[in-house]
Amino acid sequence: MADLEFLSEHLNGLLQQLSPQKKQELASHIAKKIRQSQKQRITRQQNPDGSTYKERKRPVRALKPVSFIYQKANRQKRLVELSSYRRTLTRLIGYDTVVKGTRTFVKTRIVRYLPNHKTTATSERGQATRNKMFKHVRNAQYLRIKKTTQGAEIGFNAQLSNILNIHQFGLMGEVEKGGKYTKYARRELLGFSQEEKLMIEHELLNYFKI
Repeated sequence: MADLEFLSEHLNGLLQQLSPQKKQELASHIAKKIRQSQKQRITRQQNPDGSTYKERKRPVRALKPVSFIYQKANRQKRLVELSSYRRTLTRLIGYDTVVKGTRTFVKTRIVRYLPNHKTTATSERGQATRNKMFKHVRNAQYLRIKKTTQGAEIGFNAQLSNILNIHQFGLMGEVEKGGKYTKYARRELLGFSQEEKLMIEHELLNYFKI
């Protein structure tokens, strides 16, 4: 298993008394539970100490032109065509080619968007999903349990380990292949949370019936 220095001297002593086979069986059992816990934590985008992963920098993308039917305060409806715009939580602000000027539009008064446009709410939900990091690495295909002479290890396969080490330790790395190097924020994918330490102790106490 991984480093278990946090265990009491008594529990470590009991572990050393186990045969290699028994130690490996116990380690594999606990490793499966730890892997499941690590997968859940990565899904929550959290470090072992409970802090949230620092968000990756989002590329700035120009917003595509948008057209919609808008209901004014007097309940009259008109066509709006924004060639460029920015959005706030409640409004769209941009250049309306219909009236040839910059206007502000309240989102709740937009009757409907014209074809080939996804609503802001849908786009923002999709963006939030896309911006989640490490969506695939938590799968068993990549996050593996390996039996060792000391018990078991949890880690990523060789294909990913070099890349993920950059995130794990906040190292320098390429933004894209052949591109410039930048320092990545530290995002700990592997490591014991306090809850996992307590779970390991509980499993050992239960195993030795203490």
